[in-house]
Amino acid sequence: MLAGKMLPGFGNSNVFILFDTSNYMYRSFVFAQDAIADFIRTMPEATKIAFYSYSRDLSRAALLTADRFSLVSGVRSTVAGDDAALYNSLLLTVKDAAPLQGRKAIVVFSNGPDNASSVPPEDVAELAQSTGTIIYIVSTHEAEATPVSSAAFERMSKATGGKAYFARNWRQEKEAFASIRDDLTH
Repeated sequence: MLAGKMLPGFGNSNVFILFDTSNYMYRSFVFAQDAIADFIRTMPEATKIAFYSYSRDLSRAALLTADRFSLVSGVRSTVAGDDAALYNSLLLTVKDAAPLQGRKAIVVFSNGPDNASSVPPEDVAELAQSTGTIIYIVSTHEAEATPVSSAAFERMSKATGGKAYFARNWRQEKEAFASIRDDLTH
């Protein structure tokens, strides 16, 4: 703190992690859980984090908290599921973040295209912009190979001040999370 003010990126930060547990995740599920758990553990203590997962439906595994143990427990308790409704789940997450004060960010970990949403990505980006919510997307190279998904991920994140990452392996996933953490804390 400087002269009674919080440093940018610290304190009043609220981060929502949205984890793709759809059937696209089967092969890299455990590695993704490890990368997300590491991301949670390395975030500044003053940052409040929520952990949500989705396949066809959104699951709010851990509501906004500074308790890293309950967050990591939420990550470890996820199981792989059904089709992917990313945009529906992301819209609900933006709505959860909207009324909060301070910095708001959603970090999505997705392994593939959305094949079950009724909401277009443009609607999600528009609501996120209007509520001051930044969207970061960490995806695998499999999603990058799907031009429609990769373009939507790039547009949504860029429109909100975030960034889309396309990782080829678990090391690049960890690097993407480290880059997001650095961005959020500076």
